[in-house]
Amino acid sequence: MIHRDLKPANILITADGQIKILDYGLSRACKEDEEIFSPFGSPVYVAPEIIFNDDSYEGGYDEKVDVWSFGVLFYRLAFGEAPFRGGTIATLVRDIIDFAQNNAEGLEQISDRFPTDLERYPLAGDENFRDFLNKIFCKPEDRLSMKEVLEHPFLMPMEEALQNVSLVESAEGSIHEAELEQSVSV
Repeated sequence: MIHRDLKPANILITADGQIKILDYGLSRACKEDEEIFSPFGSPVYVAPEIIFNDDSYEGGYDEKVDVWSFGVLFYRLAFGEAPFRGGTIATLVRDIIDFAQNNAEGLEQISDRFPTDLERYPLAGDENFRDFLNKIFCKPEDRLSMKEVLEHPFLMPMEEALQNVSLVESAEGSIHEAELEQSVSV
């Protein structure tokens, strides 16, 4: 399944902290190794292979376009703005294309666009974060899969934190159960 329109407006966080992806209107089910050729997505979040839609990316795209969009979301969360800019859609698309071409030639990585104020943007100096986004904003054949994204060292401390939250909830639940048992036995 390729969503093709991951952006903040299509992500919901429930009261209990679960993340829900919304609006599957542009999504498409596809078979393994199937390439898609139709141009879709919100310009700021769209991967270059959707823009090119030609032989530059072997003729199509796959689920890794959603990984690119996911990277744009992380960049925006870290730095308060998108990694690609333009006053118009045309200049935005030109910025994405220029980056993709420079990146393919080894001339630019996304971390080259990070803010330099490490006090204000501490993630700009985090090596795991730099590696994480550099492995997302690259050619599709080099880009992390969603499984690899979730297993990346940058996200592992978050996974551990979430497990600790579960442990705290479990411990609190046990305390409440013990109090309940004690009050019932009195």
